[in-house]
Amino acid sequence: MKSIVYIIGLITIILVVGGTIFYYTASNDTKKEFLEKTGLDEKEQIRELVSEIYVECEFISARKNLLGDKWVISGRLYTTDPSLTYMKQTVQFNFSDGSETVTFNYRLNGDQVFARPFVKRFAGHADADFVGMEVIDAE
Repeated sequence: MKSIVYIIGLITIILVVGGTIFYYTASNDTKKEFLEKTGLDEKEQIRELVSEIYVECEFISARKNLLGDKWVISGRLYTTDPSLTYMKQTVQFNFSDGSETVTFNYRLNGDQVFARPFVKRFAGHADADFVGMEVIDAE
């Protein structure tokens, strides 16, 4: 009887240590893929296991260029956690007729004083309105 309790305790410790290592070392994409493959992505409390993104994008301006066939959007990227550094950020730009996803390779440190400015041009949304932008992933 004691050996069964010992084995159950050992398995529990291994699962907790393995889960902790996975949580802190796996990328967000790996965590999302794991949750989707195991069918756990439906549960709201499991979604909270995927680490929160501490990168924000600040909107500055959106305008159509002189010919009116391209959108010119400017903004800034910055991190809100002083202890984290992000090397790759994915931002989704939303238009009334669809969205565009752009990956930036900026080094964002928590101790940076200034945000990283960007200007992006998008073709193909001439008759659309710019709705907004959001950071969807950061590593």
